[in-house]
Formats: sequence, C-alpha cells, structure tokens
Amino acid sequence: MDFHIVILDNKSLIIGLQTDPLYQMMISKCISKKRILYKVKNKINNKIIDLHLLKSELLIDNFDYLNGNEKYYLVRNTISISLFLKHQKINKEVIDNEIKKVFGLKNVDEIKQNMLDKSKFLEKYKIVHKQVFKKIMKGIENGSKQKETN
Repeated sequence: MDFHIVILDNKSLIIGLQTDPLYQMMISKCISKKRILYKVKNKINNKIIDLHLLKSELLIDNFDYLNGNEKYYLVRNTISISLFLKHQKINKEVIDNEIKKVFGLKNVDEIKQNMLDKSKFLEKYKIVHKQVFKKIMKGIENGSKQKETN
C-alpha cells in the first residue's frame, strides 16, 4: 500500500475540490490533524477535465500492454470524470459501483486481475469515453460562446 504526504493550504484544497474530481476522491481517503468537512459546489473547468480524460485514452491504444492496476486506474479516472460532470458524489466506493454497473462486472478486481473480455470491454469503454469527451467539448463550446457575447 502506498502512502503519500500532500500538504495543502485551505484555499488550495477548496479550489481543488471544486474543480477536480481527483481531489474529491483523494479527500475521501485522507488523514488530517483536524477534521475536514467541506461542502463545495463543483465548478467545472472543461479544459482541465479534458486534460485528465486525455490520459485515460491510453487504455484504448495500449490495452494489451497495460497491467490490471494500470487499466483500473484509467477506467477509474474516466468514471470519476463522468460522475463529476453529473455533479455526483465521488469516492472509491461510488466509483467502483459505477464501474461494475457500466461494464457489467461482479467485482472491479476483474479489471485489476486482467480477467476481461478485451473486445466487449473495449467496446463499452470506447462508448463511455466518447460520451464523456462529448460532454466536455460541449462545455468548452458553450464556455467560449458565453465569453464572446459578454
């Protein structure tokens, strides 16, 4: 099990929680000196989210070369972005349940242990990835139109 120490000031943490699904997932499993209770409203920055989604595209082209944990990380990244865009709660349990539901798995360990039917899994993953990408691009287009009219 890996442990990482991340030191953030309160302002940086709140900004990260509002704009980044990975911060929300990180905070669900953190340890701190003081109790952390944050109720933040998501501020979707589509350009940042698009950069996060870009790394998950590796799964499509490199499926055969990635180990199970790498595949799980990339799938988890895509699903967390999808949930974030839908303004849903993000933590490990919610994401794992969504992965099981979307991909029809009994357990996410099927991904981690590389026990996937490649063609069926990639077919579904491409659809999910494309849907998330379209939603991000729609947000970018709407954002640029709003700025032009102001």
